[in-house]
Order: sequence, then structure tokens, then C-alpha cells
Amino acid sequence: MINMDDDLQLGKVSKLLGALLEQGNTAAMASALTVLGQIGYDTTLLRAKIYDGVSAKKILQDNDIDTDTTFASPSNSTVPSTQAVVTYIANLIASGTRVRGSLTLITAGTYPVATAASYAALEGTQVGNGSGSGPAIKAGDAWYVGNTSSFQVGPTSTNKVKKNDLIIALTDGATNLDAQWLIMQSNVDDATTTIAGLVLLATLAKIQGNAGGDADNAVTVSTLNSFLGNPESADSAAKYVKRTKITQTLANGSNTVTHSKNTKDIVNVQFINAATFEDTQMGWTASTVNAITVTRTGGSQSFIIIISY
Repeated sequence: MINMDDDLQLGKVSKLLGALLEQGNTAAMASALTVLGQIGYDTTLLRAKIYDGVSAKKILQDNDIDTDTTFASPSNSTVPSTQAVVTYIANLIASGTRVRGSLTLITAGTYPVATAASYAALEGTQVGNGSGSGPAIKAGDAWYVGNTSSFQVGPTSTNKVKKNDLIIALTDGATNLDAQWLIMQSNVDDATTTIAGLVLLATLAKIQGNAGGDADNAVTVSTLNSFLGNPESADSAAKYVKRTKITQTLANGSNTVTHSKNTKDIVNVQFINAATFEDTQMGWTASTVNAITVTRTGGSQSFIIIISY
């Protein structure tokens, strides 16, 4: 019997046969393995373990290596092989967009075809075949447009492409069908009254100070509301007036007409007889920021009162 306090020394040609590691379930191994470098076998996990000075760690085995190239079932208990990683990345790249070359149209033409040489018969020049074997169009194959002016591509007359637009196949074996291709526009014209495109949003100061007006500036609803609330700038003589209409019966003497506009800057008040629609002159004053005082001579009468401010 060997004294367990002594080191067991084996020569280079010695073999250790039939020896067993200490065995036990996960909890037993956590208790038994307490010395740095001590090893045992976890009968619950069916894994060899080694104590690293902190806890018993699993030793990697062949069945811990995942060779699935799709990573369909990711796990924290296995590691992927290098081949699985390389294949997965290659497939991921292959499934993305691949620029195969250029497409230049002479007149209205078709979408790209699998073999570039055959495109010449279709009124244009294609550089680059499809990436599939054969060759064949694969989903993600793309061609950029070489034309400087706008040309129709595909069967739809309103489907236009211009220089550097990208035409991308959406399906394997894509043919001359709009639904099987995606056009990514890389150039956008300035917007006009007839062309959809880019515009510059005007600021409030731009509207206030620009008497002539800019054709390439667009006004948002928010900026327009701000302008209508504060239309004048320091160098502008423009005056914009808002109006509110109130129908009210006015009696002989002093009458209060409430407009609730929070201003005493009243430009004009017009009184229209609600029965005859005739203008009637009456005296008025801006008594508060939300009301005017109207002085009437005569019997009670309904009036349409238009307050400009």
C-alpha cells in the first residue's frame, strides 16, 4: 500500500491503468475538491472537474463542442467549433447584399439577369453575373446604376432609376418583376412644385425677414403658427391681422363684449346688424385684455361683431 502522504512518481514509460478519479454528484464534488489542481468526476453532469483555487470547474469534453453552423440553439453550456463559426459568418455574409457590378440602360430596360453578357440584347450593359452557381441570381445580389439621367427599369413605366441607385434582388432567381427587386435611391433632387425631393425648412426669422420669398424653403405648421402669432420683424413693415366673430345682442347704453383673446391691441371693430346686415357705427374701447366696452344708442338689437387684432 502506498502512503497517501507521499507523491506518486511514475517514469516516462509507466502507465496508470484502471485508476479512478474521485466520483460523486455535483454537490459532493463541490465539497470534495478543495485543493488547487485536485480533480474528480461529476456523476450528475458526466464531466471531469478540476479545482482552480475558487471552485470546481468543468473540463471541456468533445460533446461540449457545438458544430451546428446555424447557431439555431445557442447555449451557455457549450462552445462552437472554429469551423462552425467560420461557416456561420460566411453564410451570414453570403445572405446579405453583394454588389455584383453596374447596370447602364440605353432605353427602358429590364432588371439585371444572371449572365451579364446576355444583357446587351436587352438594351443596356450589365457588368457582373449573379452570385449563384450557373451563374444565377441570388437574393442580395445588387447592381448600381451607371446612367446619369433617369431611365425606366422593369415593366412599370413610372419605376425610374438614376446614377448610383442600387438595384437589389429580393429572391433567388429573380426575374423582370418589380416585386422581386428593391431599388435603393442614392440621389435625391431638390424638391419643386412638380418633383418630390429635399427641402430646407424655414425658420421663423427667415419668414419674418424674407420679403421676396425663397422657392427652396418649406414652412412647417409649427413655424407658421409662430409667425402668425408674431409676424413682424425689426425691419418689416408688414402687419398681419387676425379676426374673431361674435354674435351678441347689444342694449342701449354700455355693453361688454368678451372676446377672450388676451390682448388689448385691437385694430378695428365692425358692427353688422344681424337682421339687415348693414354696418352700424358704435363707439368702443378695449376695456380689458379679454373684452371691449361698446356704447349703443337705441333699443336692443342683435349684431355680428367682428373684432380685428
